[in-house]
Amino acid sequence: MDEKSAALNALGVMGMHVPKLFDTKLKEVCEGLEQLQNHFHENVKYHVILSYMQIGFGMMKNAGVIDEDDKFNWTKGDLTNSQLPEKVQQYFD
Repeated sequence: MDEKSAALNALGVMGMHVPKLFDTKLKEVCEGLEQLQNHFHENVKYHVILSYMQIGFGMMKNAGVIDEDDKFNWTKGDLTNSQLPEKVQQYFD
């Protein structure tokens, strides 16, 4: 379980810090994460969720919507006028 959790953690870190390189394998990674999100061990499930978040964060950094302080400036409003880039919105959907 520790090796599986560590591998998931590595996926999330790569997704966050090298999103351009990670983009080519995003579909395959998401398919793998989807298979593991119902794993019986809670630590594996935790790292799957964390990886999803880190990949999304990396995609937002890559799209330029997160500033140098790692902040996303958003305004309150209707979700139909989402401020997320289209590719990021598709990933979260």
